[in-house]
Amino acid sequence: MKRVFRACAAGAASAVLFGNVCTVCGQANTAKPIPKTDPLEAEMRVVEPVAIGHHKQLFIDRYIIAKTDGVELTVTEPKRSPDNPCFCPDSDSDEGHGMIPDTVLYDRSRKLFRMWYTSMEGNADDQYPAYAESKDGIHWTRPSLNIRKFNGSTANNLMNGDPGVVIYDTHDMDPARRYKRIFTVENSGGVGVGVAFSPDGLHWTNSSANPVLNHTGDTHSWLGWDERSQRYIGYFRPHGERQDVLVREQKRRIGVSFSADAVHWTPIEPIIESDAHDPPGTEFYWLHAIPYEDVYVGLLSVLHMDNNLLDFRQPDPVGREQTVDMELVVSRDGVHWLRANNRAAWLPLGRFQSWDDLTMWPSAPVVLDDEIRVYYSGWNLRHHLDDLSWSDKTRDGLWRVSCIGFASLRLDGWVAAHAVAHRSGTLVTRMLTFEGNSLEVNADAARGHLKVELLNAAGDPIPGFSGPDAANITSDSLHQKVVFAKPLPHIPVRIKFTLQDAELYAFQFTD
Repeated sequence: MKRVFRACAAGAASAVLFGNVCTVCGQANTAKPIPKTDPLEAEMRVVEPVAIGHHKQLFIDRYIIAKTDGVELTVTEPKRSPDNPCFCPDSDSDEGHGMIPDTVLYDRSRKLFRMWYTSMEGNADDQYPAYAESKDGIHWTRPSLNIRKFNGSTANNLMNGDPGVVIYDTHDMDPARRYKRIFTVENSGGVGVGVAFSPDGLHWTNSSANPVLNHTGDTHSWLGWDERSQRYIGYFRPHGERQDVLVREQKRRIGVSFSADAVHWTPIEPIIESDAHDPPGTEFYWLHAIPYEDVYVGLLSVLHMDNNLLDFRQPDPVGREQTVDMELVVSRDGVHWLRANNRAAWLPLGRFQSWDDLTMWPSAPVVLDDEIRVYYSGWNLRHHLDDLSWSDKTRDGLWRVSCIGFASLRLDGWVAAHAVAHRSGTLVTRMLTFEGNSLEVNADAARGHLKVELLNAAGDPIPGFSGPDAANITSDSLHQKVVFAKPLPHIPVRIKFTLQDAELYAFQFTD
C-alpha cells in the first residue's frame, strides 16, 4: 500500500498514513483538504456557453477560465505616487491633525478631482466634513465655501452636517438628491446610520428618517445604486454577534444592507468576518467597493490587534499590532466576496517611520481613462488611544499627523494572468458567445509574446484562427486589437491564450 507522509488527525506532523490510518495515533485521518493558496484559483461551476456580449472580461477569479497550464492569477500591487503625500493638514491654520478621504470623484464635465474628507480637530472625536479640489489629483486647493463657521469665521472649506462617504447618484431623478452621504448618528439607542442629500455636494440636508439604521458600528460605506440588482447596496458594521464567539463587546465585521430609496434599509446581514485562518485580533473596519465592468472590486480595511485582543489600550505595541492596512476583495454580485492575494495586504504599509507606516484608510477606487487610483490617508500613528488623542502636531520630536496620497495601477490591472516563472503557459476560456466583429486585449507582452487562438466548442483549433494563423502580440497596450486573417466566426468559441513573459489583464469583443 502506498505510504503518504502528512499530518494526522491528532496532529502528528511526521506520521505515516497507511491508507487512511495513522501509524502513530491509530486514528483515521479526517482532516479536510488543504484549501487553495488563493481563492482566485478556486474552481467554479459555470453553465456554458457563457454569454459575454460586448462586456469586458477580467481574471479576478476562474469564472471565465476553463483550464490553465503553467499560468497563474496574480494580484497586482499598485504603485505609490512619487508625489506622496499630496495633501496634508495646513500647518499655518487651525486645521486638525487627522485626515481621512471619505470619497474622491473625478468630474469629467469640469475636468476636476473632487475630494470629500474628514478633518479631525484636536482629537479623533472632533470630526468635520471638509472639501478640496484638484485639476490633476496631486495638487489640491481648499475652496472657501462660506458655509460653516469655525473659530469665528466661515472662510474655510468645511461643510454642514457630519462627515461620511459621498456618492454621485444619477439614478435618482430628484436634483436635490443628486449627491448622497451616509454618516454616523449617535443617539440614546447607541450608534446608527444617517443619510443626507445635496444638489451640489456642498450644501447638505439630513433625511427626516434619520437614523435609517440603528445598533451599528461607527464606520459606514456604500456602493450606491447598483444597476445590476436595481437597488442601493450599503456596507455597514453590524453591532454585536453570536454569544458563542463573542470575544469583546463588539467584534468588527462587515455587513450588507439593501434599499430601494437610500432611506429604508433591510436588516444588516454579516458578509465578511475573521475566521480560523486569520491571526488572532483580525477585525474589519470598512469595505469601500465599486462596480467594475461585469464584476465588483473593493478595499477591505483590516485592523491587526494583539493576541489578547486589546483594542486601543495596548500598552506596548510592536510590529503589526494596532496597525491598519487594506486587502483587495473581489465579487461577482457585490455580496459574496473573495479575499484575494492570500489575505496579504494589497498596498502594504509604508517603510517604518514613513508617513504611512502604521495606519492606512482608503476611499473607493477612482477609475480614469488609463489608470485606476486609490486615495488613502496614511498615519504614522497606531490605532491607539494615546496616539489618537493629539495635544499638538508633534510627538517624540516628530511630526505626527496624517496626510493623503494615492497609489495607482493600469486600467483593468487588478489581477494579471501570466506564465509561472517567466516560462510559456496557456489559458483556455470557457465556451463563449459574443457580440461584435473584433477582439481586443489589455496585455503587456513587450518583453515576450502573447499568442491568441480560437477553438471550437469541443476545444479543437478553428482553421484560420489557430496554429500558423494565430494572432501574435508583442506590445504593451490597454486596447490591443487582435488581428486575424479572416473575420471572426459568429459561433460559440473558446479563446486560447499562450503567454511567454507576458501579462494578460482583460479581453473584450467590440464592434
